[in-house]
Amino acid sequence: MHFIGDVHGKLTMYLKMVSYLKDTIQLGDFGLGFGGNMSRDKMYHDKLNEMIADRHMILRGNHDNPAAYKNLPTYLGDYGMYKGIFFISGAYSIDKCLRTEGVTYWSDEELRIVELDKAISLFNKEKPSVVISHTCPLEIIGETSTIKLSIKSRTSQALQAIMDSNHKPKEWIFGHMHCSYRKKVKGINFVGLNEMELYTPKYTLPEWKD
Repeated sequence: MHFIGDVHGKLTMYLKMVSYLKDTIQLGDFGLGFGGNMSRDKMYHDKLNEMIADRHMILRGNHDNPAAYKNLPTYLGDYGMYKGIFFISGAYSIDKCLRTEGVTYWSDEELRIVELDKAISLFNKEKPSVVISHTCPLEIIGETSTIKLSIKSRTSQALQAIMDSNHKPKEWIFGHMHCSYRKKVKGINFVGLNEMELYTPKYTLPEWKD
């Protein structure tokens, strides 16, 4: 299994990267729907639909139009389990005041509280060894951000609740923060991926093997 950080519309580079990989997950901010470019989005859809589902899957970030992902076969979903991995999409845009709603910002970029609660319940039920998300828990945001983020979004708070739960995953992989981050915190190996960064764990999924 391979993981790729934020793409932000760099489709040519992304397609070249995954062309030789058999099993990848892109961690959100792919850029689908961002900017309202209909012809570009159609190309995105066509190229993504050509990919083999279960081989090249993607999460949704805050630079992605949620509506554009509903019928996309390569979209993992809002939250759930995939090959033994717990995943959760969405994030909060701290710069939404500078964007245009419906074009570069969407009010449903984050999951609703009821959905986040269900995601937390699923995590506690499944007790996965690996978690992937677009953004990361509040505690990790504080370590990876180059600016002081005073906004506690409902997504980062939900992820913090997962991090603080009794079950500790062995690894947590995320994007969003635009930095390469590797640190063990509270017994969890956190891996933050920079834009277009490729990460291949040393273990075998879905079973964790040292």
